[in-house]
Amino acid sequence: MVIWGCPSLVLAQITNDLTPSATQERNREAQEFFETQKTLQEETFRKERAVLEVDEGTEGTAVEQDKPVSLILKEVIFSSSKILNQRELKSVSAPYIEKSVSFLELNQITEAINALYQEKNYPTARAILPPQDIKDGVVKIELIEGTLGRIILKGNDSTHAHFILKHLQVESGELLDIQTIEQDLIRFNALYDTRLNAQLSKGETFGTTDLVLTVSEPPRNEGLLYSDNLGQEETGLERGGFTFTYNSITGRRDSLVFGGV
Repeated sequence: MVIWGCPSLVLAQITNDLTPSATQERNREAQEFFETQKTLQEETFRKERAVLEVDEGTEGTAVEQDKPVSLILKEVIFSSSKILNQRELKSVSAPYIEKSVSFLELNQITEAINALYQEKNYPTARAILPPQDIKDGVVKIELIEGTLGRIILKGNDSTHAHFILKHLQVESGELLDIQTIEQDLIRFNALYDTRLNAQLSKGETFGTTDLVLTVSEPPRNEGLLYSDNLGQEETGLERGGFTFTYNSITGRRDSLVFGGV
């Protein structure tokens, strides 16, 4: 059995600043996140070794990937996919059908499918060549499309969980769409005085990834005393005052502000 899991990764942190320079910095951080994720996943799956048994009319023999074994490929059977359609999958395997292929060519098929996943912004989805008994030139390729497991909130002391979750377009059990998650975080952080940071971690069940959201909130109560000499001559140049803010009155990031001079 091939054990698969998503490495624990941290999404690029998003700031509330929407200036051009800040937007450019967010794009750079997001790009670094995706590059890091791609590298870690490639290292993880490079360590996997599939052991296949080739049936040549006699008892199957266990063969490792680095040993020279070839067969006439008759058909490639893919497991079900919610991301790639059959036309896309067949277009990848078609050039190899009715040809003598080795493990190198079979791995080229899986790599081409993984490239399609990357193009569609599903970097956690993978095609793998599982251990199997190859008969009559039929090879099975497993498509592992990570789904979202739990959404875990941390640090939301003054913000209702429901308020945060309703701003997310993803739900548990759905395909893990990192691009949508990132867009949701950018939007939330731009609208409210809290900051959401996200981390991906291995889910409780095979093929799932949990989304951990850490909420950074401002103090519940904030006060400010001020004085300056910018007043009017009629009322006096020296002036002073105070403001008091009670943040997230109802748990929805609404604030009560009052003050005096």
